[in-house]
Formats: sequence, C-alpha cells, structure tokens
Amino acid sequence: TKTDNINGKFFNTEEVVNYFSSKKINYSKFNRNLNWSEIFNEYQKNSENFKYFSFLSDDDIFLKNDTIRDGIKHLEEDNNISFVLSSSSIFQEDDQVNWEREFPVDTKLVKGNDYLKLFCKTEAYQHSSTTGIFRIKNFLDTDCFKVNKIINNNNLQVGYGIDSRVYFRNSLKGNVLLMG
Repeated sequence: TKTDNINGKFFNTEEVVNYFSSKKINYSKFNRNLNWSEIFNEYQKNSENFKYFSFLSDDDIFLKNDTIRDGIKHLEEDNNISFVLSSSSIFQEDDQVNWEREFPVDTKLVKGNDYLKLFCKTEAYQHSSTTGIFRIKNFLDTDCFKVNKIINNNNLQVGYGIDSRVYFRNSLKGNVLLMG
C-alpha cells in the first residue's frame, strides 16, 4: 500500500480519508485496471447527487492543504465561477523511479475563454486542471459524463475527449478561479 508522508508521519490515502470521515466526502478507490471510460462511469454514478465534483489521481497532489475547502467556499460565494483549479504536483514512486514535479499557477479569476488560452499555451495550467473542483450541474448541462459513449462508439483512444468535455465545456459556463 502506498504511503504518504504527512507532517512526518506515514499514512496510506484510505487511512487519511477515513480519518476525515464525513458525509460530505465520497471517496472511491479504483482498481488500477480500470480505463478512463470505466472510471468516468464510476464518477458519474457516485457524483450526480452532490453539488461539486473533483477527481484527483493517486499521482497528483494539491500543493495547498486547504484547496478543497477554499475552492468550495469560492464556488458557494460566486455563482459565476464554473470551476476552480489550484497549483499541483505530480509524482512517481516505485522501485526504479522516484521524482516529483510542481505545476504552480497564478492566483486570479479569468474568463472561461481566457482560461482556454492559458490551458493551450502553458503546461502548468494543463496539469493543474487535474485539481479542478467543478459544479455537478455544469457537468450535467454540458454532457461531460457522456464522453464515454462517444469514446466507445468511435473507437477513440482511452482518455480522448477529457479535456474538451470536462475543462473546455465547463470553462464556457462561467469564470475559472485559479488558486496559486
């Protein structure tokens, strides 16, 4: 079981989530053999009854511990924000490789179209999109969860369409708050 060093102590992700047990958090642990299509089906099944949605892979990290709390606070306060992103980090740890890389973003509120430009031009904004906290309503309004059907029906590569279905469509529903 992978462990994370948190304030000098080692925990696995499931232990940490269980420590913060709350009806507000729905934690799902997926088998590594699931493809993106299957994972999105699980996300949809487990998320439609909530207000907000976020997915974070086990190799991605929020650079600030209060990202989820602060992101939801901003979404609650401003209905013109479609989603929030934060600075992030990605890592790989195994028997042969051990590295980590940070992707800092500036703190600012941008129009959806301006976010698309940042996303297309800057690697930090591309990777930090993995820290997105989205409104479920916008996911449903833009058919984001139906990406699986398109992938399967068109024999597209697994993962195809995630950017255009999730980040691009949601950026057109309002502003994007970048929390550096």
